[in-house]
Amino acid sequence: RWLGFWLDMLVVLMIGSAAFVSVAANELYSEIPGGLLGAALTYVVLLAGLFQWSVRQSAEVENQMVSVERVLAYCRAPQEPPLESAPGKAPPADWPQRGEIVAKNVWATYHPQLPPVLKGLTFTIQGGWRVGVVGRTGAGKSSLVGVLFRLLERDGARPGSALAIDGVETSGLGLHDLRLRMSVIPQTPFLFSGTVRENLDPFDKIEDDGEFWSALAAVRLDGAVKAQGGLGASVAEGGGNWSVGQRQLLCLGRALLARHRVLVLDEATANVDLETDGLIQDAVRTKFQGCTVIMIAHRLHTVIDCDQILVLGDGRVVEQGAPHTLLQKHGGGGSSSKAAPPPPRHSFRGMVEEAGPQAAAELRRLAREHHEARQRRKAATPAAVVGSS
Repeated sequence: RWLGFWLDMLVVLMIGSAAFVSVAANELYSEIPGGLLGAALTYVVLLAGLFQWSVRQSAEVENQMVSVERVLAYCRAPQEPPLESAPGKAPPADWPQRGEIVAKNVWATYHPQLPPVLKGLTFTIQGGWRVGVVGRTGAGKSSLVGVLFRLLERDGARPGSALAIDGVETSGLGLHDLRLRMSVIPQTPFLFSGTVRENLDPFDKIEDDGEFWSALAAVRLDGAVKAQGGLGASVAEGGGNWSVGQRQLLCLGRALLARHRVLVLDEATANVDLETDGLIQDAVRTKFQGCTVIMIAHRLHTVIDCDQILVLGDGRVVEQGAPHTLLQKHGGGGSSSKAAPPPPRHSFRGMVEEAGPQAAAELRRLAREHHEARQRRKAATPAAVVGSS
């Protein structure tokens, strides 16, 4: 508009000048026809519209060039790894069988110009373990999930860097071969427009309705589905016609039907009430026995009964061990009446202590009870084997 205004002013000056020159020329040179002078003034007036059109076209070209820039940016964007594994590198059809995850010196960053979010992670998760991953905001918990599913590529140039599931290096696998062998339940449940059946079995692999109802009963959602009209009940885009807790339970039922050996819950209970949280935890404990379950959580009650706790801090592994064992560290297991020194802020005991005296005492009690129950099961297992032989 600013440019158009000054162009109009320029045209006004040109019209004034042309009129003055026309009158002067008519006085000095009477042989100049009046029609020619009038045509000259008319064409000068038309310049105003021509200038305005030129300004609009230049602005339009600038706007359209943004689309060209976007196309070029997409063309220059880094390509995802192949969807399918290279010939001879595809994992076995029944992989993974145990669900053992071994990470060595794992580094990752979201952009080459940004600092790394994972800094030399090294840990081992035995097959069949339920592992709680805890840490403060920015510790690298969700980044770890991204590396597991190769949503975030790790820095393979680091010496000794490796991430293997059941001994198979994930960096050499196609994305479909990797991601279709594990299940994940994110913090925001993912449902799409369709029916309950289609959301539970997106790839249409299950024909028996009994399996659907068994999975729904396992997550205590069979009654709600029947009330909505059965397996053909409608699911709106994003599950908008279901509550947040019901959406998470549908996602859990989908993972149950997939029968994968590795299940990742990324803050899956952060947005649900305590009752739904309890339903999800109970289903994970009872229906995913023998599977490797990685639970990322801020609520320490959610992971206090896990086999192992993996504590992250600033992209590194701070400590790993059984919850009861970690609570005994940093002076937490002493029987002396003297006050124990405060634990490190990023330690598991430090996070438990920050929950408050009553919550910390409850968490210690739960950790101790689960530890004792686990010890009793270990002690009873050899006896049962001997008795059966």
